[in-house]
Amino acid sequence: MNVQRHRHHWHHFGFLVLLLLILAACTPTPGSLKVTIEGLPSGADARVIVSKQGGGFSKEVKKSETLSNLASGTYQVSVSAVTAGGYTYSGSASSTSVKVEGGKQAEVTVTYQASTGSLSVSIAGLPDGASPEITVSGPGSFSQKVATSTTLTGLVPGQYSISAADVSAGGYTYVASVDPATLTVTAGVTATSQVTYGASDGKLTVSVSGIPSGASATVAVSKVGGGFSQNLTFSSNGSQSLVVPVGQYNIAANPFTVGTDTYAGTVSESPVTVTGASTKEVTVSYGTNTGSLQVNVNGLPSGLPPGSDEPITINGPSGSITLGSSQTLTGLAPGSYTVTAANVSKDGSTYAGTVTTSPVTVPAGATATVDVSYSATTGRLVVNIGGLPSGTNASITVSGPGGFNQTITASTTFDDRQPGTYTITPANVSASGYTYSASGSSATVTAGQSTEAQVNYAPIDGKLSVSIAGLPSGTNASVTVSGPGGFNQTITASTTLTGLTPGSYTVAASDVLEEGSRYTGSANPSTVNVVAGQNASASVSYAAVSGRLVVTVSNLPSSSGASVTVSGPGGFNQTITASTTFDDRQPGTYTITATGGVVSQSTTDEYYQGNNTTATVTAGSSASASVTYSKHGSGKLWVIEYNTNRLLGYDQAAGTPTTLDLGLSSGQKVRGLALDKSGNLWVGIGPEFSGTGGQIRMYRAADLSGASPSPAVTITGPDLGTPRSLAFDASGNLWVADQFNHWILRFDASRLSSDYTGAPDYKINNFGGTMTTPTGLAFDNQGNLWVVAFAGSNASDTPLDSPGQVLKFKASQLSSGSGYNGRAAMIIYDNTLNANDKNSLHGPISLAFDSAGRLWVASKLGDFIARFDVNSSSFPADCDGDTSCSPGTGSYTGAPAVKISSDSSWMQPIGLAFDNQGNLWVSDDRPSSGVSLRQRLQWNPSMPYFSSGGTGQILRFSAAQLASSGSPAPTQALNGMNVPLDLFFNLPPNGLPLYGRP
Repeated sequence: MNVQRHRHHWHHFGFLVLLLLILAACTPTPGSLKVTIEGLPSGADARVIVSKQGGGFSKEVKKSETLSNLASGTYQVSVSAVTAGGYTYSGSASSTSVKVEGGKQAEVTVTYQASTGSLSVSIAGLPDGASPEITVSGPGSFSQKVATSTTLTGLVPGQYSISAADVSAGGYTYVASVDPATLTVTAGVTATSQVTYGASDGKLTVSVSGIPSGASATVAVSKVGGGFSQNLTFSSNGSQSLVVPVGQYNIAANPFTVGTDTYAGTVSESPVTVTGASTKEVTVSYGTNTGSLQVNVNGLPSGLPPGSDEPITINGPSGSITLGSSQTLTGLAPGSYTVTAANVSKDGSTYAGTVTTSPVTVPAGATATVDVSYSATTGRLVVNIGGLPSGTNASITVSGPGGFNQTITASTTFDDRQPGTYTITPANVSASGYTYSASGSSATVTAGQSTEAQVNYAPIDGKLSVSIAGLPSGTNASVTVSGPGGFNQTITASTTLTGLTPGSYTVAASDVLEEGSRYTGSANPSTVNVVAGQNASASVSYAAVSGRLVVTVSNLPSSSGASVTVSGPGGFNQTITASTTFDDRQPGTYTITATGGVVSQSTTDEYYQGNNTTATVTAGSSASASVTYSKHGSGKLWVIEYNTNRLLGYDQAAGTPTTLDLGLSSGQKVRGLALDKSGNLWVGIGPEFSGTGGQIRMYRAADLSGASPSPAVTITGPDLGTPRSLAFDASGNLWVADQFNHWILRFDASRLSSDYTGAPDYKINNFGGTMTTPTGLAFDNQGNLWVVAFAGSNASDTPLDSPGQVLKFKASQLSSGSGYNGRAAMIIYDNTLNANDKNSLHGPISLAFDSAGRLWVASKLGDFIARFDVNSSSFPADCDGDTSCSPGTGSYTGAPAVKISSDSSWMQPIGLAFDNQGNLWVSDDRPSSGVSLRQRLQWNPSMPYFSSGGTGQILRFSAAQLASSGSPAPTQALNGMNVPLDLFFNLPPNGLPLYGRP
């Protein structure tokens, strides 16, 4: 029972644990946001609101803190400005929108920065109760009045000015000084300015006693140094007060007479000092006992200016008295008087006064005497300067007694100079491009006198202006100026040389090369005399004597070995292989001749040819010529597409061909191809089965990239009917097999440069009908001509059932006369089998020699390719006559050395061509389905072709496949052709007896 109860208890406990785990898994994990606040002063609270987008949470954050237990979501952070310590702080958050994720802490930083500043204005110096008027002005038309020391807060940063008006208080005027009056307020900083007031005037009170009834006295008040003077009149004893500017004042009591009695006043103090906002008191006591003072003045110069014309002062009981000449002063109160004589200046001299007795006592009822003698102690020195241009400063040092030393730049008067000798030392001065010099001197100054010294400047050098013309803008000249004292300077542009020693100068111009052109200069005059203080001149004229030739060579492969020769005036001749700039070239016409170059490729080589051109160089200019290399029609396998009258050129015998449409008229067909040494393409054109109307066309190499080229040369004549095959011999003569005229024609090389109509230079007839329908030509390495006759006549054959044959004409048979009609030197034919048997040499159509000198023949109607080792020692000897042969010579009727038969993937072979690897390429007139064997084998003089449905193809037999007889499977290199006829490689392989290589 207990066990069951425990089991029940544990059952409920496990259920609760599981429930708690499920709830925990379903409850989202909260996140947190760390808010960092920076930039506020200590104690200042921020104003940052963090709220959850969509609601559910909002809190103001005043200090840096981490907000925890936040639900996942996006929180907005807004920041408000804060004022603290008199400044306004603006804040910004690093992000105003923060994403909080469960179990992660997001962060945001709020940065505050002061945006306003403060200005403290302190005021001092005014008495209590006085109200100042101070104005503070600043940016944005800010203006505020200040009446007490204060600090202005919340100010926009900028420049502020402080002004203070005068203040009247207690009968005095107070003037302010502001330090500084202009200052700059910056954010977060308190600027300060001090306004200090001070009284500008005070009171002077004069109290008078001893005036008898009915009398009046006058007291004179005057400011020392001038500026204030007033007489106070007293009709009785009493006091009078004056408000006067602060400073020192002389008080003088003027005597007066009552009856027979003279009253003199005794002044308590004179001179007296009056200070601001205070009262100075002076007493004057009058009495009847008076005396006199005789002042004798000698040597004082006359005509002294006001203010200095009374340099003698007498101070005593009667106050302060000034005078400027001999005088007897009466009515003086008895007592001691001090007599002083101040120095005076007149006409640059100082005069010092000497007093014989001071102080002097003035007795009552008597006259005292004092002598004042003046004498000069200094003199005047006047330095006059001449000879310099107007506005030019001199440089003269004047030195003398007492350590006197001063530099002057213009005429100067030195007053109050100590007597003695003065030294005047001029330094050189530059003006207007010249140097001026003067001699030094001395002058003696005597006390009381004026001494003059004269300094005269004069130029000691000259200038030379050189003007340069004739050079292109921005081009530096090369002109040398040489002259006295080893002077030598090169100038590059028009200039004026200054500071030149007078004398003869030589101006010489050197050649300048600029932008490829040489410029020669001449100076006029070449010798120039430079005079002190004058500007000489010379001119240099440049003229171009040569030019630049820029030859641009493009698309020239580095491996081709091609080059460009540039030749021109003066025997210039240079060969280049890249774009070249020829500088400093003699004017005239230059010939640019491009030689071609061969680039080796695995299938067929490429021949790059450039255009020849000329360029005329003129002095001072740049001529240009462009030589563009192109491989034109080289590097291609060319194929005649008979049914479309087009030529197809395949780069390296692959890909999409270049198509040349020859634009033939109706009834004309293209047959036969040949290449000359210049890369020009020669084509045979003629009607079907005709003895007339044929022509030979030449298309230049440069035109073989165009879609519809025009012939450069056309050859016609009465003997041209249906030209079927073309070949060049080693001498550049063109041989033509005329298929239906049954002869071979030769047109000499001299005929081939322009259009020609006429008879051939040489003709091989069909020698009695044994050679009919010649369709192929080939030269061997010995210059012998081999001809394939599609149909031939042999002794055992019937006229309409004849196999074809191959004929050899020796070079010696072709070397003289205008033609040949004899027997061929060698005839290859098959006389053992029926002509319609596929195994016979039936319908041979083309020839080709391999690199070993062996002859290959394509049998169109026999569906095979045969090799005859015509250069083998076992091959029969040539015929030893022109009409008949010795037994065993002149004929070969045996089997070929190698016979490549059709493997059913090809039939009807036509054209043959070897590539650089010794592979044999064959054009195949492969019939479409439905053409019977009898149709193909039945000989037809019109030469039927069967691949008009686009079944023609180009085959490639490897060199290894050609080593022995059999039916090897060739590679179908190209297909889809509409009767492919002759084909050849441009360039032909090196070493073959094909003369189309340069």
